[in-house]
Amino acid sequence: MSKKDRIYRRTAAGQKAWERQDAWVPAKYLRILGAIEAETDFYMFRARLPLYPDALIVEGLDELEERGFVEPLPDMSDTDLDFTGNFTVSELLGQQKAKDS
Repeated sequence: MSKKDRIYRRTAAGQKAWERQDAWVPAKYLRILGAIEAETDFYMFRARLPLYPDALIVEGLDELEERGFVEPLPDMSDTDLDFTGNFTVSELLGQQKAKDS
């Protein structure tokens, strides 16, 4: 999965680094860290950091993840959140007809 498909959140260490504005964290990465509000996807980073090129955001996320300041949420792309993957309309109609009989 690419960085652009992930959702990130700050870790406890990332929250402390942001609150303290740690001098040993480069300012460009602190801005990325500050762009995270709860759970943030790549397109939210793009909106909050319009002057940052995609490559810099990806680089920053890599560095922040390596330092333990951010973490990606588990991949949910295979999860059937709307519950439509487990049945078909014809099955539903067949079940409804069976009930009506």
